[in-house]
Amino acid sequence: MMLTLANAHFKAFNPGLTASLDWNTMASAKNTFMDKVLEIVNNQALPDMNFTNGAVKGNTLHIAEYKEGV
Repeated sequence: MMLTLANAHFKAFNPGLTASLDWNTMASAKNTFMDKVLEIVNNQALPDMNFTNGAVKGNTLHIAEYKEGV
């Protein structure tokens, strides 16, 4: 992933930093981040729960949303 960042201006009358980011770079970073979040959530093991009159076992959680829909 390529980022275009920071054009530093070192002038007495205009101190500071100017950042320039390409929108496609931001979208790519968001997609990569959301892929990782969905991978973590979808791989979580949920505990079995026992009740007085039964149990809930083999629980799973799966989010089927695509990163482009976020």
